[in-house]
Amino acid sequence: MKKNLLLKIAVVLLAMALVAGIYTLFVIPSVRKEEQEKSKKEIARITEMYVSVPIYNGETPLVKGTLMTEALAGLFTAMKVPAASLNAEMLTDIGTSYGFQLAGTLSKGEPLTIANLERADLEENEEERLKEFAVSSLVCEKVVPGTYIDVVVRYEDGTYDVVLVKKRVHDVRQTADAEGNYTVVIPVTEGEYADMLAARKLGELDTRLYLDEKHPASTATFGEKRS
Repeated sequence: MKKNLLLKIAVVLLAMALVAGIYTLFVIPSVRKEEQEKSKKEIARITEMYVSVPIYNGETPLVKGTLMTEALAGLFTAMKVPAASLNAEMLTDIGTSYGFQLAGTLSKGEPLTIANLERADLEENEEERLKEFAVSSLVCEKVVPGTYIDVVVRYEDGTYDVVLVKKRVHDVRQTADAEGNYTVVIPVTEGEYADMLAARKLGELDTRLYLDEKHPASTATFGEKRS
């Protein structure tokens, strides 16, 4: 009788061990997998409820008339916002703004919206062509597409001449090259192009920034000396 009791206990323990093994090897992993799948679906659902909007993160405000190009992409960060709070004027892709200009000033922390974009007002001159030029500075990165600049040539003796007057910047490369120069794209006539080629052989080309498009134009002095 004692042997039968021990045998029954052994059978019960074996059965319990078998059940525990089945749970460990099959049931628990299956439950965990189901929970993981549920968690993934929930995360995906929550993620779909948010969209990214471009937020201006530059220290200096972008002024009215600034041309939106890829050169400015680095000044914006993507911020996740609930899709339900998205209105029709908010952009979700900064690329859709390229080719337009700002209709008003854009300050740090503000989103880029359709309401703050307008068709680019580019002056047409049949005698001008766009050309890129290397310059030594961008006035602390304040020279951006859409702003107006003078291009000056600085000589070794500390003097300078104004080569080009009040040119609107069409594009800019804000990363300096190996020689420490930046690139601006501006419209020039044949005569102005010749002046620029001559000026860069005599000194260092630099930029001066206008406060806005209404700021009075400077007087070119380099061309007068050549003539």
